[in-house]
Amino acid sequence: MLTARERNQIVFKASDLQRKISAFGQFGQYLQFQLDEMEKQLQSDIVSRLKYLIQTLLPEGACSIENVSSLLSLSKRTLRRRLQARGTTFTQLVEEVRQSITRQHLKQSQLSFGQLSYLLGYFEQSAFTRAFKRWFGVAPSKWRSQ
Repeated sequence: MLTARERNQIVFKASDLQRKISAFGQFGQYLQFQLDEMEKQLQSDIVSRLKYLIQTLLPEGACSIENVSSLLSLSKRTLRRRLQARGTTFTQLVEEVRQSITRQHLKQSQLSFGQLSYLLGYFEQSAFTRAFKRWFGVAPSKWRSQ
Protein backbone atom coordinates (compact mmCIF):
# COMPACT_ATOMS: atom_id res chain seq x y z
CA MET A 1 0.00 0.00 0.00
CA LEU A 2 1.36 3.40 -0.96
CA THR A 3 1.46 6.16 1.60
CA ALA A 4 0.39 9.69 0.74
CA ARG A 5 4.04 10.65 0.21
CA GLU A 6 4.60 7.88 -2.34
CA ARG A 7 1.93 8.93 -4.82
CA ASN A 8 0.79 12.02 -6.65
CA GLN A 9 -2.69 13.29 -6.06
CA ILE A 10 -4.90 16.32 -6.34
CA VAL A 11 -7.38 16.89 -3.56
CA PHE A 12 -10.52 18.99 -3.98
CA LYS A 13 -13.11 19.98 -1.47
CA ALA A 14 -16.41 18.23 -2.23
CA SER A 15 -18.15 21.62 -2.43
CA ASP A 16 -15.71 22.73 -5.17
CA LEU A 17 -16.57 19.68 -7.23
CA GLN A 18 -20.24 20.66 -7.20
CA ARG A 19 -19.55 24.12 -8.68
CA LYS A 20 -20.20 24.72 -12.34
CA ILE A 21 -17.49 26.31 -14.44
CA SER A 22 -18.69 28.97 -16.83
CA ALA A 23 -17.30 28.35 -20.31
CA PHE A 24 -17.65 32.08 -21.01
CA GLY A 25 -15.75 33.44 -18.03
CA GLN A 26 -12.05 34.17 -17.71
CA PHE A 27 -11.36 30.66 -16.51
CA GLY A 28 -13.03 29.22 -19.61
CA GLN A 29 -10.92 31.48 -21.81
CA TYR A 30 -7.80 30.42 -19.93
CA LEU A 31 -8.68 26.74 -20.35
CA GLN A 32 -9.36 27.21 -24.06
CA PHE A 33 -5.99 28.96 -24.49
CA GLN A 34 -4.24 26.11 -22.66
CA LEU A 35 -6.00 23.49 -24.78
CA ASP A 36 -5.07 25.33 -27.99
CA GLU A 37 -1.43 25.53 -26.89
CA MET A 38 -1.38 21.83 -26.00
CA GLU A 39 -2.82 20.97 -29.41
CA LYS A 40 -0.17 23.07 -31.16
CA GLN A 41 2.54 21.38 -29.10
CA LEU A 42 1.23 17.90 -29.91
CA GLN A 43 1.05 18.72 -33.60
CA SER A 44 4.52 20.21 -33.69
CA ASP A 45 5.84 17.27 -31.72
CA ILE A 46 4.63 14.82 -34.37
CA VAL A 47 6.43 16.80 -37.07
CA SER A 48 9.63 16.98 -35.00
CA ARG A 49 9.50 13.25 -34.26
CA LEU A 50 8.83 12.52 -37.92
CA LYS A 51 11.77 14.61 -39.08
CA TYR A 52 14.04 12.84 -36.63
CA LEU A 53 12.82 9.42 -37.78
CA ILE A 54 13.17 10.38 -41.42
CA GLN A 55 16.74 11.56 -40.88
CA THR A 56 17.55 8.33 -39.06
CA LEU A 57 15.95 6.03 -41.62
CA LEU A 58 17.14 7.70 -44.82
CA PRO A 59 20.65 6.17 -44.95
CA GLU A 60 19.21 2.71 -44.32
CA GLY A 61 16.83 3.05 -47.26
CA ALA A 62 14.01 2.27 -44.83
CA CYS A 63 12.30 5.65 -44.87
CA SER A 64 8.76 4.81 -45.89
CA ILE A 65 5.46 5.95 -44.49
CA GLU A 66 4.76 2.33 -43.52
CA ASN A 67 7.94 2.08 -41.42
CA VAL A 68 7.54 5.50 -39.84
CA SER A 69 3.86 5.03 -38.96
CA SER A 70 4.71 1.65 -37.45
CA LEU A 71 7.47 3.18 -35.32
CA LEU A 72 5.01 5.82 -34.09
CA SER A 73 2.35 3.17 -33.44
CA LEU A 74 -0.04 4.93 -35.81
CA SER A 75 -1.88 3.74 -38.86
CA LYS A 76 -0.81 5.28 -42.17
CA ARG A 77 -4.20 6.91 -42.43
CA THR A 78 -3.94 8.51 -38.97
CA LEU A 79 -0.44 9.75 -39.73
CA ARG A 80 -1.57 11.25 -43.03
CA ARG A 81 -4.56 12.89 -41.30
CA ARG A 82 -2.35 14.44 -38.61
CA LEU A 83 0.08 15.73 -41.21
CA GLN A 84 -2.77 17.12 -43.28
CA ALA A 85 -3.95 19.02 -40.19
CA ARG A 86 -0.45 20.56 -40.09
CA GLY A 87 -0.64 21.46 -43.77
CA THR A 88 2.04 19.04 -44.90
CA THR A 89 2.56 15.52 -46.20
CA PHE A 90 5.05 12.75 -45.52
CA THR A 91 6.67 13.33 -48.92
CA GLN A 92 7.08 17.04 -48.20
CA LEU A 93 8.74 16.29 -44.85
CA VAL A 94 11.15 13.85 -46.50
CA GLU A 95 12.07 16.54 -49.03
CA GLU A 96 12.56 19.14 -46.26
CA VAL A 97 14.82 16.79 -44.31
CA ARG A 98 16.84 15.94 -47.41
CA GLN A 99 17.30 19.61 -48.27
CA SER A 100 18.31 20.42 -44.71
CA ILE A 101 20.88 17.61 -44.60
CA THR A 102 22.23 18.69 -47.99
CA ARG A 103 22.65 22.33 -46.91
CA GLN A 104 24.30 21.28 -43.66
CA HIS A 105 26.80 18.96 -45.32
CA LEU A 106 27.60 21.28 -48.21
CA LYS A 107 28.56 23.98 -45.70
CA GLN A 108 30.30 21.85 -43.09
CA SER A 109 31.85 18.78 -44.69
CA GLN A 110 33.75 17.49 -47.67
CA LEU A 111 31.54 14.49 -48.38
CA SER A 112 31.50 13.36 -51.96
CA PHE A 113 28.18 13.65 -53.75
CA GLY A 114 28.01 9.85 -53.79
CA GLN A 115 28.36 9.75 -50.00
CA LEU A 116 25.83 12.52 -49.59
CA SER A 117 23.34 10.79 -51.89
CA TYR A 118 23.69 7.63 -49.76
CA LEU A 119 23.13 9.66 -46.59
CA LEU A 120 19.94 11.05 -48.13
CA GLY A 121 18.63 7.60 -48.98
CA TYR A 122 19.08 7.77 -52.74
CA PHE A 123 20.11 4.49 -54.31
CA GLU A 124 21.61 6.19 -57.34
CA GLN A 125 23.60 9.39 -57.50
CA SER A 126 21.59 10.46 -60.56
CA ALA A 127 18.44 10.64 -58.40
CA PHE A 128 20.32 12.89 -55.96
CA THR A 129 21.54 15.07 -58.84
CA ARG A 130 17.98 15.54 -60.15
CA ALA A 131 16.71 16.42 -56.66
CA PHE A 132 19.63 18.83 -56.12
CA LYS A 133 18.81 20.64 -59.37
CA ARG A 134 15.16 20.87 -58.30
CA TRP A 135 16.11 22.33 -54.89
CA PHE A 136 18.92 24.70 -55.84
CA GLY A 137 18.52 25.29 -59.57
CA VAL A 138 22.00 24.01 -60.51
CA ALA A 139 23.83 20.70 -60.70
CA PRO A 140 25.81 19.71 -57.58
CA SER A 141 29.13 19.83 -59.41
CA LYS A 142 28.42 23.34 -60.67
CA TRP A 143 27.34 24.45 -57.19
CA ARG A 144 30.55 23.12 -55.62
CA SER A 145 32.75 24.76 -58.27
CA GLN A 146 31.13 28.12 -57.50
